[in-house]
Amino acid sequence: MRVGLLFSRGSLSSLYEDPSHPSYGVRIRRFSETLKGEAGDDPTLAAYLAYFGAITDRVEGLRALGLIELHSDTAIAALAFDDDGLVVFDRSWTVYRVPQKTIARSMKDRSIALRPQRIGLIPGRDEREYIERLWSIPGRGVYVTSRGETFEVRGDAIAARPDLHAQESLSLPVLITSAEPSDLLLRGQGRSFTVVRGDAVLGSSAWSDVLEPARLSGRVTEPTTPSVSVEHGTVHVAVHEKQGPLVRALAFRAAPPFKARFVPLNVNGDIDRYGELVTIEHEGSFRHFLFGKTSLLSKVFVWELFEDREPALRAAYAPLLYGLASKPFTGQNVPVVVTGVRAMPPHSVFVTLAADSILRYDVRAATLQPVFHPGTSVRVTVARQGLVAFSSFNAYKAFLLHLGPE
Repeated sequence: MRVGLLFSRGSLSSLYEDPSHPSYGVRIRRFSETLKGEAGDDPTLAAYLAYFGAITDRVEGLRALGLIELHSDTAIAALAFDDDGLVVFDRSWTVYRVPQKTIARSMKDRSIALRPQRIGLIPGRDEREYIERLWSIPGRGVYVTSRGETFEVRGDAIAARPDLHAQESLSLPVLITSAEPSDLLLRGQGRSFTVVRGDAVLGSSAWSDVLEPARLSGRVTEPTTPSVSVEHGTVHVAVHEKQGPLVRALAFRAAPPFKARFVPLNVNGDIDRYGELVTIEHEGSFRHFLFGKTSLLSKVFVWELFEDREPALRAAYAPLLYGLASKPFTGQNVPVVVTGVRAMPPHSVFVTLAADSILRYDVRAATLQPVFHPGTSVRVTVARQGLVAFSSFNAYKAFLLHLGPE
């Protein structure tokens, strides 16, 4: 299934089914089964038919997860969760809201598609302009920045916030806690960063000062920080050597004096040191998980990293294209890569795979299972209420998954 098909305009989606209209997965499965008789003994054609069969099974499996559909009459640019539910921005800068009580009703009866309610319009913008930053703060609302101006969506009211624009350190936060809304923002400024809580600037620091413990360890000479996250007031940094392999990690409280601790994770063994590192607080302690592949055509693995012992393999996932690994690359058969991870403390990490699906790693069960398809060009947004949204730029639909209280 392609992104354009799943997120297209219309009252019905690819996951819809009734007695007169078989679902997308069922229809494609019938087509695949018809072609099986034509495959004969051709192993390549048989492998591709098995691949398309796996896709239909994946799509049908999504229906069983209980995804909630959101249907929009206009093209969606972005969305964000706040205390009152979900806020949706379309390409023309019209703002819509889906109240929390409406989402709760659809969680009980998933046949009811969510219909965003119009709030108003961000002034002086059109579809040629893009959202630069989008974040939400508990008890306050959703904030959107464009062309150096910041606007606040609080409840059903939209207001310009020139005071935030005037405070440069508040205008463009680029890193926030993984679940929305969040009152703690970390704004990267190239060689430095600023930490903001609500409207208050807690402090700033040069990255070189924070990374000094990594250099003093002797493990890295030119540390870089391709991955930074903020969880429960602690900043976690994956430390790499010159944008190369993972070396170790850093952790420091998101408040001055930003004194960092170099976390000497053991990165020996057959692991992907170019993978994505996620640190998550679970049952009172921080755990470190690495997501990646050992080769271009391998499975996707999850390793847990420790300071005092070797990495431990926690889970593995065979991509849909895994059965075509020995076949020539084509428009369909392309390498599957990890393009992003998103933590939802304390139990979940969402893993986005290009040319495959979006997976959920369950920290408690140590399982890696698909929760959405496709993974290409799909954004994952997580909320503290146990909700996850899957959306795509310029789409007319979005999908919500309720995991319950995390």
